[in-house]
Amino acid sequence: MFTIEIDERASVAVWLFTGATNDDRDFEAYVASLAKLRTSALRAGVGTGLQWVERGNPPPNATWRRRIAEASASYPPNCVFALVSDSAMIRGIATAINWLRPATYDFTSTATFDEAFQWMAARRDGATLATLKRTLATAQARSLR
Repeated sequence: MFTIEIDERASVAVWLFTGATNDDRDFEAYVASLAKLRTSALRAGVGTGLQWVERGNPPPNATWRRRIAEASASYPPNCVFALVSDSAMIRGIATAINWLRPATYDFTSTATFDEAFQWMAARRDGATLATLKRTLATAQARSLR
């Protein structure tokens, strides 16, 4: 299952992949949201993304990995993106996507939210971090419905 929450004004996005299944609609929505954040980041001069992939959530297949790589190319360099997953396989897939197309933005892959927020705190101001936490809480509440 895929849940997205974007604060376009602040150019902050949170993507959650939860549960035991994803389908093409989930990955299509994710790819479309990457373009939406890019547009917002170009307008705002900054962009922040946090993706969480729950353990047991299946990884994208090779076709979707390629489409994700294409959709996440050409972000402005003022963007930061953190992937959170306690699955080494998911973090490895993110590394592979970054091999397909080197990131034009700051990227990290962590096992915990705390690690991701510490990394982001060194790159973003308090207002952006507060927006990120609020956006994450909203996405998590929506994913439970």
